[in-house]
Amino acid sequence: QVFVEPSAKQGRTAELGVSDQHPLNFFCETQASRCVAKAMSKTSNRLLEPNGAQQNVAVPAIFCKERLPLQFLCLLGLALSFSGKLSVPEYLNNFTYSSIEPPVINSPFPVWLNCLLVALLLLSALFEATRFPRLASQATTAACLRTMLQVVGDLLLIPWRILSPGEVPVLGYQQTPTNLEILACCPALSTFKQAAWLHNALVAFVVLMWRDNVGVDKFRKNVRRENVHAPDGGVIGLDWWEEEQKPSVKVERVLFIASTLTGDAVVSTIRDMCQHFSPRGWRCVVMVKRGCGLTIKNTQPCIARPDLKPSLPWCFSGFDDIELAINHVVASCPGLPVCGLGLSCGAGQLRNYVNRLGSDSKLSAAVIVDAAPAWEPALKSLDERCPLVAFFLSEAIRMTYEECGVATRDVPEEALCGGKEEPPPGPVLKFVRDHMAPAHGFERSLAGASEYLRWCQPAHVTGCAIPVLEMVSFNDTLIEAEVCKDLQRLWEASPHVITATTRQGTHMIRYEGFLHLRCWLRVVAAEFLEAALQSSKASSSQS
Repeated sequence: QVFVEPSAKQGRTAELGVSDQHPLNFFCETQASRCVAKAMSKTSNRLLEPNGAQQNVAVPAIFCKERLPLQFLCLLGLALSFSGKLSVPEYLNNFTYSSIEPPVINSPFPVWLNCLLVALLLLSALFEATRFPRLASQATTAACLRTMLQVVGDLLLIPWRILSPGEVPVLGYQQTPTNLEILACCPALSTFKQAAWLHNALVAFVVLMWRDNVGVDKFRKNVRRENVHAPDGGVIGLDWWEEEQKPSVKVERVLFIASTLTGDAVVSTIRDMCQHFSPRGWRCVVMVKRGCGLTIKNTQPCIARPDLKPSLPWCFSGFDDIELAINHVVASCPGLPVCGLGLSCGAGQLRNYVNRLGSDSKLSAAVIVDAAPAWEPALKSLDERCPLVAFFLSEAIRMTYEECGVATRDVPEEALCGGKEEPPPGPVLKFVRDHMAPAHGFERSLAGASEYLRWCQPAHVTGCAIPVLEMVSFNDTLIEAEVCKDLQRLWEASPHVITATTRQGTHMIRYEGFLHLRCWLRVVAAEFLEAALQSSKASSSQS
């Protein structure tokens, strides 16, 4: 067995030049500023001899280029600590009203104290932005303040991260011929560099929500929704991605995508996958759970026809529905190999399917992205660490259950089995206790919710019998760093599993580039699945 560690990171240092020309001329009225200007003037006059020859002049230590960060902190602190009036140049008077007074900056503290405070804040922000593992909590006031410092530090480090090299993902795998052959065909796994301005998980989440909700209607024309009816009357949505392809592209394989918590084929992460795989000869189909669908809702029949008995809502396990969907896709595409790709919640369900069926799985290979190994501890941790994120996720789940005909009004404490419970659960666990667990036959209590989540527990990885790539980031936020370490060691239990772990990136977001963002996940997934199919084909031909 072998565990490949990342190579040592290399850094680069960029020299910053400061221009002495500025359109606004600010005049400082203090004696200290005049002394500094006079000293700098005398120094600059002695730099050149009368004959033009350069003269070596001793440079004060603080002005050395090796102390560039200290110079930046001093200049910033000095600028914030000036207490005089700032005069406006004459040529700007035409653009101002005479009744408006020039801005006045008054500082109640001495200059040296202001510089010290600014320096401490900046150092704290840089520390929070560079520490490992990063803070992933907003549960307390102190955690919120540290999160704000982390955001500031990530913004300050953008220029440095633009120039710094990418990281080498940590790969874990058993040294079998199949694994070595697959990894030899996956050059994208050798390096990864997150977009410099998307290192912060909160900023990346805002960008993800923007891409999920803005300008998505133009992609609906590429999706054909097919409804698959379950035995209990529920409907599973299959979104077939039917983007216009080049005539030379021949469909040779099928990609089955298990969608995110409430997603469909139009959300940004999934459509990035479809847009990348389709031109490579893949036919992409996305499974949409009961009641889910961010843009194209999978509303259940009982909503349109109240006389029908409501079917079961979707479940964290989802085994029966995902097995039904995969069997239907395999029957719809005879003779074509089918591979799986799971994202977030869908990744946990796909992992359960692959490990539970083993060699009976209809998939030839699979990629699992950002899925916790167990539902109960993951949801409890999310409620405790990130209550605001947990609230939004619980509201998203609530809307999907309403599309399934389940009444989701708040349940009074008196209606719980056993009465009021202390301590009260967080937003997600409370919804599981009040609605998800009772809808699937468990009692309405914390004990019933725990029993339900254990029932949804994915099967162990020892049952895996096909090539599987598990991808996770230590900056996931929804998954704790300690849990990421457990996922990093999954390869030890199965020779079919390869793990790829990164420090950069966040939950379902691995974007490279700067303005033109490129999804690194889709490149890695395509290389891995195509290599796994090629290896399987070569093994079949030899046998």
